Amino acid sequence: MTRDEFMAEMSDAERSIRHSVPPLGIIYSVRLGSFFGIFYAVFQQWKSFGMEIQMPTLLAVACCMLFCAATSRMERYCKKRFVRLAFKCSSCGSCLVFLRNDGTAAKTLDTGCCYHCGNRVFDT
Repeated sequence: MTRDEFMAEMSDAERSIRHSVPPLGIIYSVRLGSFFGIFYAVFQQWKSFGMEIQMPTLLAVACCMLFCAATSRMERYCKKRFVRLAFKCSSCGSCLVFLRNDGTAAKTLDTGCCYHCGNRVFDT
């Protein structure tokens, strides 16, 4: 495999990941918002009614817990899908996509060796 073929494979894998895997930041934001929602609902319940539990508070907490559960399943799915679609090193299985912004990218793109195991990925 040449450098150009490697770059083409890497860009195809990145494109397929961008189009089919939601960003984990959005999933984490929804999960964090649901935690804040639970705390806010419980705080408002305590502030307004004391220890007497009201049905709207239970519904709000249940809804937020449902979002929490859904985002954890979605997170696992997205991570598995990312690994399945990513372009990987043939010897160690490290993902070789989205390497342009960190220091490991320079090693892989300049030398043609995997940043993780050091084996040859493409011929320079």
